[in-house]
Amino acid sequence: MLSIAFLLIFLIVSIVLLYRIQLGFALVVACRLLVPGIVRISLGVVELSLNSSLTLMLYGVLVLNLLLRRPYEVKIFSKFYKPFFVLLGGHFLLAFFGSDMGVSVQMSSLIQLFYTEFSLCFIGWIIYQTEKDVRQFYKIIGITTFFITLYGVICYITLSNPYILLINAIYDPTREGVRFMEEARAGLAGRVQGTATHPLTWGGINLLLFFFFFNYKVFKWRIVNISLLGLLFLNVFFSGSRSALLALILGIAYIVLFSNVKIKTRFITYGFGIFATVVVLLYQVPALSKYQDFFESTLFFWDDSQKSNDDIKGSSASGRLEQLEGSFDMIEKSPLTGLGQGFIKDYSTTFGVHPILKGFESILFMALVETGILGLTLWAFFFFMCFQFIKYAQARLQVYDDMNYIVLRGGLIGYVLFTVFTGIQLTLYLFLILYIMQLKRCMIYEKFQSPLFQLSKTDNFLRSKRMLFN
Repeated sequence: MLSIAFLLIFLIVSIVLLYRIQLGFALVVACRLLVPGIVRISLGVVELSLNSSLTLMLYGVLVLNLLLRRPYEVKIFSKFYKPFFVLLGGHFLLAFFGSDMGVSVQMSSLIQLFYTEFSLCFIGWIIYQTEKDVRQFYKIIGITTFFITLYGVICYITLSNPYILLINAIYDPTREGVRFMEEARAGLAGRVQGTATHPLTWGGINLLLFFFFFNYKVFKWRIVNISLLGLLFLNVFFSGSRSALLALILGIAYIVLFSNVKIKTRFITYGFGIFATVVVLLYQVPALSKYQDFFESTLFFWDDSQKSNDDIKGSSASGRLEQLEGSFDMIEKSPLTGLGQGFIKDYSTTFGVHPILKGFESILFMALVETGILGLTLWAFFFFMCFQFIKYAQARLQVYDDMNYIVLRGGLIGYVLFTVFTGIQLTLYLFLILYIMQLKRCMIYEKFQSPLFQLSKTDNFLRSKRMLFN
């Protein structure tokens, strides 16, 4: 019955894509938030995951629309594409030098990376050109987020996850079900994974969505918008990931640091009040004292002594340094180019957990082992150029001290820290989509507010039809 429901979802979204690709795109992203990647549907000659099938359908509709010359136009914006060309092009060249993996295996791994993580953001950049479509995307993802975060809180309260349990039973019976709900950590009764397959993925998803809605009123009522942010924060906390929680806090700290005096004063006042309230509750209410260890280990993340309690599982600073040394030991024979793309997946499938690097839970270890120092440099350049493009867009439109851009940079910094602390964790696709949608929102709005542009009545009419600045 559930398999039929997912097939029906595929058919409905496909019809919507044919009707209006922007609306269908938002539904595709919503499906990726709602449906784990292990869910598969049969397309007659082949069986694919639901998410891959929807992405394939999205590509087909995009090509069809371009052939039919639909209203939007593809205008390559070289500054935007530069970090992607460098990252993917660099990985393509490195595929010929991996010491332990064949070229064909590495090419297959690179194609899969592009298809699952990068392709959706390129499509989104092309098709979203009006303010109405961007608002619609925010609304659909906002409603989806509200339901999945509410479900995440219910999972923690009940210490169960019937949805994922059913998904695993149907599509992957060998998977260990919802064992994370039984994994107590520093006061937490269990770790929530929501609609994802792992708590770390769930923590990263909620981290990204928190910054996405941080400075946007997606719902009419203020209390609902505040509740949405509260639910996102709770789910980051309930995921049991100190890395996600710390990245969230540091991202917010960046926003506070670079916002104007009025906003900064408001943040500091509210932040201090919330912090003081949390401290009082944790240390004065006996029922909440069990969360003290988790709070202290997050606040003093550099201090290994704060993690000495057996209930606090996860990596310490000294453990991460040991893993970094282990990464360099693994690539001793090919430090520049690494062991080859796809090595980590092949190793995990063959040998399971690595004795030193465990699950390679940092983009530093992942990049170093698979693509060496050059690959790590490519990732660093990619994120740096994404940061620089935000500043470039501001300068191009003569927009300075804008809260939207500050939040966008804060979210980017938060995500980079998350990947350094605990790895990508199947969240790169979501980061890229939310990144370009925030850019689109800022650029579409600011385009027509900037003194660089004088709008005629005709231009004002066209504003509702397409985005002139792409």
